[in-house]
Amino acid sequence: MKIFLYKNDEQFGPYSLGQVQAFIDTKSFRPTDSAWYDGCTEWTTLSNVPGVVFTPENLHQHLVPPFEAYTGDKPYIFISYAHADGDVVFREIKRLHEAGYRIWYDEGIEPGNDWPQHIAQAVVNCFLFLIFISPRSASSENCRNEINLALNRKKKFLAIHLEETELPLGLELRMGDLQAILKYRLPQATYQKKVYASLEKHLGPKGRDITPGNDLVAQAFAQKIDSEELVAPAIASGKSSKSEQKNKGARSSIDSSAQNKRKGLFWFGLAGFILALAILMFSWSLNKTDPENLAQNSKITNRLPSIFHSRVNAEKIDPAKAKAIEKGLDWLARQQIANGAWEDGVKKKQDLNLEYRRLAYTGLALMNFLTKEPSFSRGKYLENKKKALHFLTLIPGKVNIGTGNHSCYSHPMRTQALCEAYLITKDENLLQFVGPAVQSIIDGQNPNGGWAYGYGRGKGAHTDLSVTSWNVQAVKMAAFMDFPFVGIDKCLEQAASYVEKCSLPGGKFAYIVGRNERPSLAGAGAYCLALTGSKNSAIAFRTMNQIIFDQPNKLSDLDSYAFYYNCQAFAAAPLFEGGIEYSQKWNTNLPSFILKAQNKAGFWEQGAHFHGEDEGGLFRTLLMLLSLQSEYRFNYL
Repeated sequence: MKIFLYKNDEQFGPYSLGQVQAFIDTKSFRPTDSAWYDGCTEWTTLSNVPGVVFTPENLHQHLVPPFEAYTGDKPYIFISYAHADGDVVFREIKRLHEAGYRIWYDEGIEPGNDWPQHIAQAVVNCFLFLIFISPRSASSENCRNEINLALNRKKKFLAIHLEETELPLGLELRMGDLQAILKYRLPQATYQKKVYASLEKHLGPKGRDITPGNDLVAQAFAQKIDSEELVAPAIASGKSSKSEQKNKGARSSIDSSAQNKRKGLFWFGLAGFILALAILMFSWSLNKTDPENLAQNSKITNRLPSIFHSRVNAEKIDPAKAKAIEKGLDWLARQQIANGAWEDGVKKKQDLNLEYRRLAYTGLALMNFLTKEPSFSRGKYLENKKKALHFLTLIPGKVNIGTGNHSCYSHPMRTQALCEAYLITKDENLLQFVGPAVQSIIDGQNPNGGWAYGYGRGKGAHTDLSVTSWNVQAVKMAAFMDFPFVGIDKCLEQAASYVEKCSLPGGKFAYIVGRNERPSLAGAGAYCLALTGSKNSAIAFRTMNQIIFDQPNKLSDLDSYAFYYNCQAFAAAPLFEGGIEYSQKWNTNLPSFILKAQNKAGFWEQGAHFHGEDEGGLFRTLLMLLSLQSEYRFNYL
């Protein structure tokens, strides 16, 4: 069964039922979002798609009220809704609040007050009664009581249908002739315009507080709308084009004979769908709970996503470099412990961060092996890759973030490795790990655009370029997936702005905006600018010129952390216009002492010490191997 989803004026899909369920589990989509599936005659809501499961956790979330309920004497809107719909309702009323409308909702009740009396008084005093209709609110006794009171008091009334809902007969009788807006049938821009038009009609010019120069209602009215209803997706090719995704054009009317024909086809298709669904769910249940099965499915090399196409050139690089890489990977393979992880030589009596470091090292190790061998069905390091993936999927997608600086490094390293594994295998079972892991990074971005220790979001959070760089890499890898992460584009845009603020004159970058210059982060800054799509290539090129000028010529000056980011930055230079020559220049000017610094066993000897380096050389070697493989790790052309 093909399923299409529609959200924020954009169509996504087609997806399988398993993929859609993963989106729901990671809260990328909600019950009230629009959906279309094989056999239906028109768009509906995701809650109506056969086989989709919404758990109580999906429906009942611990929400923070977006603003204080209005308590003044001016005309206000009373909001009636089911608490199970709180997530979507809070987003809707927050938008109305920002547009200047005065909103009262039950989160504004003071503790100890008599709830029924307080709510009844708020209904009686309101100027407009707005109910968000869903199966949950239709079955709610509280919502029905509020509706009846509003209608008995002859309040101005507006119903917004979040989902297609069969109303109880008594409610249908009372609400039948009142104005209703079918949100689930409308593109976002059209829906928003209809809501504002209704509110302006009911409330008049004094119905809201307008902020000078920022009238969101006027902006919505000025926006051109090309369609009034969602268009059934064209699925003949199995893929939706850019024009299809925007759903332009009015929906064609369907005459009665065509409808009857569709109904016949629907029932015929439904029987086949049920059988296919049973097979799919059985297969899903076999694999979902056993992490060992996650590494079994694989794609052959020529079906890799385009970002990995250069990996087929692993054997075509300089022979000396290729030999060093294989020697290093052999050493790395021998360091893997029984549970599939890697751990360093740091031993402490109470090492609270050991598990974080294991996740980080295992993520980096898996990325190293997948760069050399982008497959889970073949290769010299096959067992190492499978065991590593097994370890990374022993815990839920979103790990316990904790405090300090370990989680904000280890979490994105693990997340990026999981993203690469998914892109190579396309194993839908991995989505239950990838989805929450990525979304928690996006949601954990600090408002200033960077990332902080413990994913802190307050103004006093420790946000720095080093932490930000690892999280940017994970988010960028997630962007190559066919997965509609909420806010991912905005996340990368804000990250680009943050990194630009960290740049300093002379091709340097600051550890924290405005202070603490760190030569070791110059490459990190340039690399992040490339990954986030920044147009400020002048900063990046100035930095890369400085990196070449400062290139060390002996081991004691080699900072492995800086070298990792320098290599990644030059490899990603083609993302900037005119940047390809920088990649070519870097690859032909690799200092010879770097290969000589490799120990006979395969790991890299100590160079200039960098913060976070372990005693046994594991982290240093992981970075050096990724650096040497940067030439073919990603295809940026």
